[in-house]
Amino acid sequence: MLASIRSRWLLPALALLVALGAASGAPALAQGGPNLLNNPGFEGQYVPYTYPDGTRIGEFHIAAGWNPWFNEGLRRPEYKPGNYSYNGSASQQYFTSYSVHQAGLWQRVENATPGRTYRFSVAVYVWSSSEGDIYTSVQPGNVNVRVGIDPTGGISPYASTVIWSPFAMFYDQWRVLSVDAVAQSNALTVFVWSQPEFPVLHNDIALDEAYLGEVAPAPAPTQPAAPAVHQAQQPAAFTQPTAAPDAITMRPIDDLRLRASIYGDTLDVIPAGFPVIVLGRTADRNWALVEYDGQQGWVASWLGRYSTAFDAIPVVAAP
Repeated sequence: MLASIRSRWLLPALALLVALGAASGAPALAQGGPNLLNNPGFEGQYVPYTYPDGTRIGEFHIAAGWNPWFNEGLRRPEYKPGNYSYNGSASQQYFTSYSVHQAGLWQRVENATPGRTYRFSVAVYVWSSSEGDIYTSVQPGNVNVRVGIDPTGGISPYASTVIWSPFAMFYDQWRVLSVDAVAQSNALTVFVWSQPEFPVLHNDIALDEAYLGEVAPAPAPTQPAAPAVHQAQQPAAFTQPTAAPDAITMRPIDDLRLRASIYGDTLDVIPAGFPVIVLGRTADRNWALVEYDGQQGWVASWLGRYSTAFDAIPVVAAP
């Protein structure tokens, strides 16, 4: 039987959620449809969180628009403004000391279109350490993190309707986690979930630059080309080879890199929105292997619009 979960956050509070904060002006990580989240950059003032029944927990300082959840059978985390920032001036951090937890954040929106595919992504930083240097994890607690979408708009992270990304484990770096789901109503709920395996001194998670938006549909079929008109020759600009009918394409806004890393050498600069053929993706969903101007390279997967659902792209090994 599942451990008991704090029930207060399960109470309907839709009007309150809409009122909690305006959307941040910081740029979103994923470039699909408009960002549907309130305060996706976790900016603004952090104040003690108040549950719909009026209960206030002093150690819960939550960014406007977001809500905490935690497994009451384990240690309750503390929430505070983050020590780390992916973009902008703030991030949301939560942590336990000498204990494990199963906890995170959630937000519900009501402006989705049923039948459309949506992507939730968020930058995550994990510091888990038996020592005190906040930038170095020493003997970490095996912290597992993932993100999810409930396409029915439910607000329990334990519901069978939640679609989750695979668990990831990493430390002392920002990494973007994402997941896609097809909306089953006009409401969607996004979740962040973390659970350390060992009760080390510090088990800290920071979140920044969240995004929830519609995945771009496949491009409409092109019309037959009109008869060519002969003109004086001009210097030829590069054009991408025509993709096969079943090929997956994306329109990135990122450089083409030799390796699947922000430190990878830049092979070329892809014009913003130029369609390229997608050959594969990394297992952690952060990088896409594409073909551009006769060469293959890597682009950040969240900086593009795809012709199909991201999970349809095959996983390939990254150098």
